[in-house]
Amino acid sequence: MPINDSDRLAAETKLLTQLKGVPKAIHARYDRRVSRVIVGLDNGLELAFPPRLAQGLEHATPAALAIIEISPLGDGLH
Repeated sequence: MPINDSDRLAAETKLLTQLKGVPKAIHARYDRRVSRVIVGLDNGLELAFPPRLAQGLEHATPAALAIIEISPLGDGLH
């Protein structure tokens, strides 16, 4: 069954409604001085955590941690 423009727009509207009020990441960086990943949210909150506590980052090098991408919806880091 093909998806038409009306279906797509309805799904996008529903998603945006569901995401309203949910904090999203707007910036992220690795602070080598304190060995923390720092994530800033659109509500002004800033979170910091040691990479060793995040699955997949336990053995990451500082050079690898320096490259952080935020997912398009702001709900994930890569």
